[in-house]
Amino acid sequence: MNKKYFYELNLIITNESRLPISIVDAKIINNEKEYSAKLDRQIIKQYKSKNCLDVTFYSSEFLLNLSGLDSSKELIIFNLDEKIDKENFTIIFTTSRGTIKRK
Repeated sequence: MNKKYFYELNLIITNESRLPISIVDAKIINNEKEYSAKLDRQIIKQYKSKNCLDVTFYSSEFLLNLSGLDSSKELIIFNLDEKIDKENFTIIFTTSRGTIKRK
């Protein structure tokens, strides 16, 4: 049986340009293997608050759109079949203007 690892990346994404931008995909490269983010919205956590309201937290859903000079807090989900080497992994964002790669 293959063990699966669930990772949440909680990011603040900032568009420093006056032009809008769309983020269409996010990938992690770990130990030369590439993993795509979950592109659809998923329930992360559900509970009842003290005043009996249902509270639900969702992951981000791609396509992420940012208008000019805007920022957004996003929760991006990855399911991997190995642990991430937290000191040595790369994240790649594919946007409407190209690819952004960060270690």
